[in-house]
Amino acid sequence: MPGRLEAAIPGNSDATEYAELLGRIHRATFEGRRPPARPRDVIAESWSRLRRRGLRPDRRRRATPDERQSGGGGDVLRSLLPGVRAHLDYLFEDDAVLLVLADAQARVVWSEGGARMRDRAESIGFVRGALWSEWEVGTNAIGTTLATRHPLHVHGAEHFCVDQHDWSCAGAPLRDPRSGNMLGVVDLSMAATDAGSTVLALASLVAHSAATELRERHRRDLHALRSASWLVTRRIAGPWIVADEWGWVAAANEVENRRRVTLPGEAGAWVPGLGETVAERMHGGWLLRPRSGLLSLPEACLEIRQSAHGAVLRFASAAGGTEMEATRRQADILLLLASHPHGLTAPQLSALLYGTPERDVTVRAEISRLRRTLGDAIVPAPYRFAEGLRVRVANATR
Repeated sequence: MPGRLEAAIPGNSDATEYAELLGRIHRATFEGRRPPARPRDVIAESWSRLRRRGLRPDRRRRATPDERQSGGGGDVLRSLLPGVRAHLDYLFEDDAVLLVLADAQARVVWSEGGARMRDRAESIGFVRGALWSEWEVGTNAIGTTLATRHPLHVHGAEHFCVDQHDWSCAGAPLRDPRSGNMLGVVDLSMAATDAGSTVLALASLVAHSAATELRERHRRDLHALRSASWLVTRRIAGPWIVADEWGWVAAANEVENRRRVTLPGEAGAWVPGLGETVAERMHGGWLLRPRSGLLSLPEACLEIRQSAHGAVLRFASAAGGTEMEATRRQADILLLLASHPHGLTAPQLSALLYGTPERDVTVRAEISRLRRTLGDAIVPAPYRFAEGLRVRVANATR
């Protein structure tokens, strides 16, 4: 949950007087007069976006028959309903709140409430399948939450369109913890006269609870993938990673403990700790293994470009390329190896770096860290770049 939620209703204000003030602000703004007060920044910015787009505040939006029939998509959102309802059942008893789940395109996937609230929502086209984006219906808790990526309470005449001024709606974004992408919005809508200052906190709590459920499902999925991968990996020697569809690591061997990796494409890719990698499909995810014989390919090249903080390393091959960063000390080691193609021992590197051969343990630790990133691009005894790997330092080529 975010650390700060901006209240749409000042705690010390008279509800009726505040509603009238919002109405005067809205009318003056759209009639070209000076408003008695400035709307909240998030509302003013939304109104400005919509006015530039040419949307009119008297626009009335109705759901089409096709939308009503489709009811929107969002299987993941629908699957969260039992947990979401558990927080809100007591609110439905008074028929004062509408629970709405909308997807990442602002289409209403689910709407639930008593008969009175459903009738009110029907009158403005706020039904399953309806598109409730800013561009369609103006400033609102679903569309504007998606536009800002932050929880938002839109109260009364803060809505851009006049036919929504009797509503008060709080929306909280819901992200997929696996991909990081926006899944949609949890929205609580009610009559403006029934709204309080805590509704946004409640919507955020519900969204947080739903995200926690998604993270727990993901944890169980990774555990299942880890268990299933044992039969496949138990006889594989050398480094490998088992990752799910989003690159989250379920199991690994001879690789630094990583939480997530970038999955290779069809041609492969460079994965820190594995080097040039190919992906093999397995049930529920991927098995990542080093591509054998890669570093003997003439297309493989490591470019070392010094930076203010050390160096930027770019590895490129016929399969593609990737960039990594190295610290200043690691950059010094790489530059020394580049200038000594036959290799250097740890004491020799220590003497060149520190003026004494006795810091060889420190050198070995730094090279170990480098090999977690570069894999077999650096080989030991003595330390040197692998045969066949071209190394460029700025415009110089080894």
